[in-house]
Amino acid sequence: MGHVVAIAAIVVFIVLGMWQLNRLAERRDLNSLVTARMDMEVARLDSLTARYGFFEGLEFRRTFVTGRYLAEHEVMYLLVSRNGQSGHVLLTPLQLDTGEVVLIERGWVPADSEGPPVPGAEPPSGVVTVTGMFLDPDDRRRAGGTLDLETRRITTFDRQRLDDAIPGE
Repeated sequence: MGHVVAIAAIVVFIVLGMWQLNRLAERRDLNSLVTARMDMEVARLDSLTARYGFFEGLEFRRTFVTGRYLAEHEVMYLLVSRNGQSGHVLLTPLQLDTGEVVLIERGWVPADSEGPPVPGAEPPSGVVTVTGMFLDPDDRRRAGGTLDLETRRITTFDRQRLDDAIPGE
């Protein structure tokens, strides 16, 4: 009986080891993709979306857009941990001249912050150019959760609910 348990344990450890090696390979592939895309030149978002479609081939590309922040439609993504502290991520829509809207992750604020708007972290007014990295939130956040339009807080990223709550395309 002891031999059976020992062999079963060895098999389990081998399977778990292979699983870890597969995860390492996936991580290395992702790191290579991120590095390659970040080494590409910074390009206007509309030129990238015309070439690639809106999400396909764009994640981790450095891009820039010009528009006006829709500060009244800013939302706080609740309870995101950064460096061991709880806080919120500010997501502010930026309306382009075409009427399209891009959601900009403007940064992290402590959990006890009031808002939005968060005092001292209001988006700039007027026309701005924002340079950043294109991320597809569907890869990291699941649908569902809540969007409280009165407090402008979301608990889970849900593109459809945000599309309904923010004007523009």
